[in-house]
Amino acid sequence: MELTTETLKMARIAGMGYAEAADAMTVAVRGFKLEMSEAQHITDVYSEVAAISASDTQELATAMSKTASSAASVGMSFENTTAMIATMVNYSAPCAA
Repeated sequence: MELTTETLKMARIAGMGYAEAADAMTVAVRGFKLEMSEAQHITDVYSEVAAISASDTQELATAMSKTASSAASVGMSFENTTAMIATMVNYSAPCAA
């Protein structure tokens, strides 16, 4: 039940559909071998990083779906990988002139 609640919360925060949010949650859990009980932490990390960067939760989750297994295989944590993705999004975002 906790996983469903957190997935719904992520979907609402990110403006994603439930299926997209469920996929994003699954990528994080499986990619980094996290426990399902860490769903709130996953939502919190995505939300916090999106709030302090030029990225949004959906961008972070999409990029994570492409990098999670590679990042985990070289020992990176979910948190560090999310931060690195946000950094790349920040540098690729167009600057206001």
